[in-house]
Amino acid sequence: MKLNFNKIDWRIIMGVVIICGLIYFAFSYNRPESIIKTGKIKIDGQEMVNIQKAIDDGHQPWRADPKEIACIDSIQYGFNLEENYKTIKEIYHPTNIPGIIKYQVTHAEKDYIITVIQPVPGKDKIWTISEISEK
Repeated sequence: MKLNFNKIDWRIIMGVVIICGLIYFAFSYNRPESIIKTGKIKIDGQEMVNIQKAIDDGHQPWRADPKEIACIDSIQYGFNLEENYKTIKEIYHPTNIPGIIKYQVTHAEKDYIITVIQPVPGKDKIWTISEISEK
């Protein structure tokens, strides 16, 4: 099989670029010294609709798990994934108010509260981070 480098598929190039970007993102945000972004998180309604459709179609089932959302999605706000899984604990989950849970996570010896909500409460519905604050 002879490779023709004049006709390299642009999808391969984009795939390599995306993978390199993800690797950079993972290493730059998984450092203990990273700064945690706190405050209320703006929720994009259309993005939530798209993600819910993906869940309904059988993709990304972890997005229907609030603990996974708190651990994984918080990376983009400066948290460390491994540290999240080791220190996360549920601190608030009212039975009379569906669709809201608060978790405590320790990062660089500081405690933070990650609030996750369900824009539309229910089984197999998407969860998203709505707020991060220092404890």
